[in-house]
Amino acid sequence: MRKRICKTGIILMFLLGIVFWFPQCTFAETKICGDYEYQYNEEYNGIEIVKYSGEDKKVTIPESIEGFPVTVIKENAFSYCRKMKTIVLPEGLQEIGEGAFEYCPKLKKITFQKNAQIIKIGKNAFQGCSNLTEVKFPASLKVLESCAFEYCSKLKKVEFANNSNLRGIGSYCFSGCQSLSGIIIPKKVVTIQSYAFYECSKLKKITFQGDIPRIEKAVFQKIYDKAVFQVPKKYKSSYQKKLKTKAWYQSTMSVRAGKGRK
Repeated sequence: MRKRICKTGIILMFLLGIVFWFPQCTFAETKICGDYEYQYNEEYNGIEIVKYSGEDKKVTIPESIEGFPVTVIKENAFSYCRKMKTIVLPEGLQEIGEGAFEYCPKLKKITFQKNAQIIKIGKNAFQGCSNLTEVKFPASLKVLESCAFEYCSKLKKVEFANNSNLRGIGSYCFSGCQSLSGIIIPKKVVTIQSYAFYECSKLKKITFQGDIPRIEKAVFQKIYDKAVFQVPKKYKSSYQKKLKTKAWYQSTMSVRAGKGRK
């Protein structure tokens, strides 16, 4: 009987040991590595940057930490970094969280790696980065959420890869980008949400590469009053019919057939 009780006790202790030990292997707690606070993200099977505490002018986020790829930048992780001018993002990065880089006043350049795997740029991700001048998105990007680049007043150039997989542009995404003069909408885009390019006062040329997407309320309201919409020849009539029904469309604007690149 004693032996049986002993055996039962040992088994219980072993099972309890597993229960208390297992959570430590989930990386749920945050850790520190240099200027980075991070944790393991199970959904993306990699490291999530929680907070950056450095003051470097050029910040290169490491490709991996503890042998795991950096796959996520969490919400507000780099927000209000006053000195950062350049950010180099890791190849394995898949998601940039809400407000991750918002209001970084000196940020001028964002660099994605050649084989970048980024899928989603979250709400307000780069909102208010008033010195940002250009951004080139890799082909992997599928989602640009609302207000992602709102009030980037010096943003002159926005470029998507030729084989872009972008499906949607969120509301107010580029609203208030007053230096933006041209934009090419990739052919896979199916929705441009309300006010996406609102008050882009210098936006003169909008090029669509594919069939007309769903264009919601006030998408191009308060852009240049003589703006040209360049569209594929075979879709010209459908674009004309659709765009001219929009409240923001002015008689001084025009729809022209042309190639899909500038």
